[in-house]
Amino acid sequence: MQESLKKFSPTIFGIAILCFILPWVNFSCQGQHVATFTGLQLVTGTTVQQQGMFGQRQNQKVDSEPLAVAVLLFTVLGLALSFLKSRKSSLIPSIVGVVSFILLLLLKSKIESDTIRQGQGMIQVEYAIGFWLVFILFIAAIALNGYLYFDSKKEIQSMPSQT
Repeated sequence: MQESLKKFSPTIFGIAILCFILPWVNFSCQGQHVATFTGLQLVTGTTVQQQGMFGQRQNQKVDSEPLAVAVLLFTVLGLALSFLKSRKSSLIPSIVGVVSFILLLLLKSKIESDTIRQGQGMIQVEYAIGFWLVFILFIAAIALNGYLYFDSKKEIQSMPSQT
């Protein structure tokens, strides 16, 4: 049973990587939608067209967010490490999942604090489907790999010793 469950770990991390193409963050000002960023745009940076005060359009460059880059890199690392076959192989993706989850929470906190500072309280942040799916998938990766690790420890301890 453990081998069949182990196959879900790479799937979870793979789906989390795919979620980077979905919308992650929506910004609005006084109920008006201002911008939406995907996870990939947070990783690579992007240019946003803004409406000026007198109707002219201006481009504003949004830099890459280092925490988003770290979340993506750890997600890819979790995917790669999910294919390990050793006894402790479930512990490592679980730890990577915890680190990814913490980085995701730090990213959320940084986006909120930057928005408050730069938007002077006028801009609201709403997290979109991509962000919440990755959030849930990290929890699933931690739970699954943690379960597999502790279940494999029980199996080893319950095996009769051969002397």
